[in-house]
Amino acid sequence: MPMQIKKHTKEKGSIIRVEAEIPKETLGKKRASAINHLKEHVELKGFRKGHVPEKTLVEHVGEMTILEESAELAIEENYTKILDELSLSPIGHPKIIITKIAIGAPLEFTAEIPVMPEVKLPDYKKISAKFKDKKEEVVVEEKEIENVIAEVKKIQHHHAHKDHDHDHDHADHEHEETELTDDFVKTLGDFKDVADFKEKIKENILKEKTFKAEQKKRLEIIDAIRKETEIDIPEVLVDSEIKRMTNEFEHELSKVGSTLEKYLSEIKKT
Repeated sequence: MPMQIKKHTKEKGSIIRVEAEIPKETLGKKRASAINHLKEHVELKGFRKGHVPEKTLVEHVGEMTILEESAELAIEENYTKILDELSLSPIGHPKIIITKIAIGAPLEFTAEIPVMPEVKLPDYKKISAKFKDKKEEVVVEEKEIENVIAEVKKIQHHHAHKDHDHDHDHADHEHEETELTDDFVKTLGDFKDVADFKEKIKENILKEKTFKAEQKKRLEIIDAIRKETEIDIPEVLVDSEIKRMTNEFEHELSKVGSTLEKYLSEIKKT
């Protein structure tokens, strides 16, 4: 007789709880495998490991231990059948609880299986439309253009005098001001004159500010959608992320010659 799934329900934390029963005949067929498995691990005085006679082993560990070992093997074999029958894709190990076990009786157990959480999105198009209607004017201030020009002058001044080795020569040039002329801007690139140079700077600043404004709006839309999204995060994913963050932090501490234990001791926290 095959295993029977008696009931399955969806629990909080994206857990599928399955109640199942394995017939006593199926359980009985696992007895020989259970005894062989125990032989490999049980050590008895006067016998080499793995060579304990069956009768001696049974007398030593007891029938209940053999039954429990048989149950583990039977559940392990039937777990994949549960996944196939219910079309489940687990994201972690199941929590197995044996609810009924007795010699000469069927085995009953529950399996709590963590699965990928279902995501319920809100009306994201409606949310997005609210933000798209908000028009934000992007303006380039004269001060921003002047700041770029000042930075360009500073860079050009540094390049022009970097070959000076003597301190007094360097000091003399520190106070020189590069004049913004048509000839000067032509050395910087494809610029007709000072007015063209300033206009190109303004265009570049405008493009950058427009891009940043669009990115900001996109992030606001994503954040608004996230706040209204329903998702039941499995505990196994939370634990996995905590472990990843902890390992990453321990790695960073090791770079400075410290440990997590030492760090926690210093900040007086667990």
